[in-house]
Amino acid sequence: MKEVRGMYEQARKIYRAQEEETWNSLSYDQQLDVFCAVVRRIVLAELIDDGSYRHALYTVFKFDMDAYGRAMDAGYMELHNSIGKDT
Repeated sequence: MKEVRGMYEQARKIYRAQEEETWNSLSYDQQLDVFCAVVRRIVLAELIDDGSYRHALYTVFKFDMDAYGRAMDAGYMELHNSIGKDT
């Protein structure tokens, strides 16, 4: 179990570094474009559709199953759950 946990943490660090590298490689205008596109999709999934976590990932964002854990690691599940509580 300890070995699996270590592998998970290593993958998590690699993904986070890759995500930050991608973000930092974008110009200000590209970052703003991406931010607005993501917010628009979150509003659709969470506020308009009142959808599930999976609905947001698979239907609205059109991601594959690999997005589930990575989005959770990024805090999206926590955000999704807090939006549901606040409505």
